[in-house]
Amino acid sequence: MARLMRQTRAQMLAAGKSPLVSGPQIRIALADPVCQAYVSGAADDAGFRSAAEAALGFALPVEPNRLAGNATYALWIAPERWLVVSDDAAAGSLATTLAAAVSARGGFVSEITDGLAVFELSGPSARELLAMGCALDFDDASLAPGRSARALFAGVNAILYPHRSRDRYRLHVEHSLARHLFEWFEKAATALA
Repeated sequence: MARLMRQTRAQMLAAGKSPLVSGPQIRIALADPVCQAYVSGAADDAGFRSAAEAALGFALPVEPNRLAGNATYALWIAPERWLVVSDDAAAGSLATTLAAAVSARGGFVSEITDGLAVFELSGPSARELLAMGCALDFDDASLAPGRSARALFAGVNAILYPHRSRDRYRLHVEHSLARHLFEWFEKAATALA
């Protein structure tokens, strides 16, 4: 087990190419975003917002717990702080482009692609499984598509949100905690069977 906890991100993703858990009701796999970056800046500064929008192609969400974008998207995670995620293969230098755009307006970008593991859960039991790990109400409109939440999930801090539908979710956690969640998901999924 100690060997598994020392796996690199690439090794975990290679292992995650096959679903971690797969069945008729639930599928859990590791997603592999091209880019993940924290963005900080003054939300009330029109110049900062305009620079970020020019680099991203869409406006950063300014309302709490909102998500904006499509293949590249941004989640509001705190006042004046966002998590930008891209699944677009052409976005390899997105963090650098975004940093160059917002730095002149006092913004900061921290590229963290290797720092966060991203689990993707899908299927009719995805919400039920997620509800086993935290106190959020997954039937509530506050977790409808276009919304996000920060929560304590299975004992670790996580960012989670519906990913393009109500039966597909993404969960971001520190990479060092991914092994813990692998094991938690395996046990929790057996409880659903």
